[in-house]
Amino acid sequence: MGDILVGTCSWSDKSLVGSFYPAGLKPVDQISHYALQFPTVEINSSFYAIPAPHVCASWAEKTPPGFIFHAKAFGPITTHKTEWNGEAHRRATPEMLRVWEESMEPLESAGKLGYTLLQFPRWFMPNRENRDYIAWLRDSMPNARLAVEFRNAWWLKEPEPLLKWLREREMAHVCVDEPQTSDKASARLVTAATRSDFAILRLHGRNTESWEKPNAGVNERFNYNYSDREIHEEILPTARALANSTERTFVLFNNVHNGYGVHNAVVLLRALSAEIRTTTLFG
Repeated sequence: MGDILVGTCSWSDKSLVGSFYPAGLKPVDQISHYALQFPTVEINSSFYAIPAPHVCASWAEKTPPGFIFHAKAFGPITTHKTEWNGEAHRRATPEMLRVWEESMEPLESAGKLGYTLLQFPRWFMPNRENRDYIAWLRDSMPNARLAVEFRNAWWLKEPEPLLKWLREREMAHVCVDEPQTSDKASARLVTAATRSDFAILRLHGRNTESWEKPNAGVNERFNYNYSDREIHEEILPTARALANSTERTFVLFNNVHNGYGVHNAVVLLRALSAEIRTTTLFG
């Protein structure tokens, strides 16, 4: 079985100050404290703006060897309308991708860059135009470890053709645990790896009440604390299933508000440690 690395989808949520982070800890030093507890994390801020290379270099310097960052792709790369260079964009341009790769280079050079998350929204429908766009991203970023998450459930109604398509292009399928509501709004969990070197399980919580609520903010939609039973009986077996077919499985909790993600990640890490001890004693 491959390694299972557990973390969260952000390290800078304000709710962590005074609970997870000691009071008075400077924001620039939060990543160093986080890296004492977890081996991996997603960069969430990169969705809103491409970080400067020196910022990525500082993250690399503040974390220990072997720590892995994953980057959530800048909004327009995944068709989220965002301003860049004074203009609104809803698709990537070659120049945008060049700047993105320059930004990530310090992490890549340090051996600390994992996957680039392509999280496509609900309005990104499964059709030829959109599939061609994903293929263009793959061709435009040949060296990136691209991971694809679909928020529109129709992509995964019949998953096998899509999984085959991703395997052929060496793109990782992102397994998601999220609230199950309407057909369009909820992608079901499809436990499958499309690369042999890594797999991903992202956990968005199960707050069905707020998932499709009009005008609900991010903190409200992801406001969910997984129970110990859910972690031990559902999440852990899913992570193990992925680890049986890959070298590394990254499990990232996206329910970061109120410290839920950190708490849930610790529970999962303890469960994994208990399994290792049991295997050592009785295996």
